[in-house]
Amino acid sequence: MSTQDNTENTGYIEEEEIQQCNWIMEYCELENETARCSICKTYYENFEPIEEFKTHIIDYHNEIYQNNVKDINTWVWDIFYITENDMATCSICSWNYVNPPFDIISMRNHLMNEHNVNEVKALRLYKWIRTYVDNLNVQDGECTLCRRLCNVSNSYNLMIHVIKDHDKPVPVKFTPKEK
Repeated sequence: MSTQDNTENTGYIEEEEIQQCNWIMEYCELENETARCSICKTYYENFEPIEEFKTHIIDYHNEIYQNNVKDINTWVWDIFYITENDMATCSICSWNYVNPPFDIISMRNHLMNEHNVNEVKALRLYKWIRTYVDNLNVQDGECTLCRRLCNVSNSYNLMIHVIKDHDKPVPVKFTPKEK
């Protein structure tokens, strides 16, 4: 069966779809109608769905997965945060994704489509909010205006603190829209 026949109803992925997930392509070798993990050489017949290949990476090569999730679309994590229930939650509208695996592409699309936030706006927000925070370590910071301790891993929550508690106007060019 060709890959074109597979993709329409079964969720199987074509090479083009795999290429959209660049980090997966680093570990997925395509040969005719099989995909092979380049780390452990496990074969998947008929191009297993992308989620199954990601699950393979998570289950058998978790360190690689964690490194790639952190590296790819890190701006998404300026707005999403991890809850105690291992969910990724949007700081703007409280929309949840279950962990693992986090679907970074869907999270990014959620931010872009629902809140008009993209990588450029997130970077501007990050730079602006950092003027109000002194980092104490990787996770914790201190507001330069009130010395309140805060989690520095989520720029959106820091922005809310600076706006609400200190009446600082946020530049409109990167203010996310509410859902």
